[in-house]
Amino acid sequence: MEKVRRTCGYVNGIDVGAKGSRGGLSLGWKDDISISLKSFSKAHIDVEVVVENKPELKESNDLPWLVLGDFNEVIYSFEKRGGRLREER
Repeated sequence: MEKVRRTCGYVNGIDVGAKGSRGGLSLGWKDDISISLKSFSKAHIDVEVVVENKPELKESNDLPWLVLGDFNEVIYSFEKRGGRLREER
């Protein structure tokens, strides 16, 4: 992911490696933004973003949050077409 991220112009970044050929996360940013890593796992990257020395996101209820990702999760089996069958639970 680091190579792809850098090719896209994001020299700074946090990359969480994939397990095998699936998964993995990458967060990239340019020099005018400061990022402070709070926590990460195979499913999330939590950071505080500072633009011009003003906190934008952080682990506080009084600041806005932005959640990004691939939200292709199905709730009911009838929503799914093709592929492996999925249990209702």
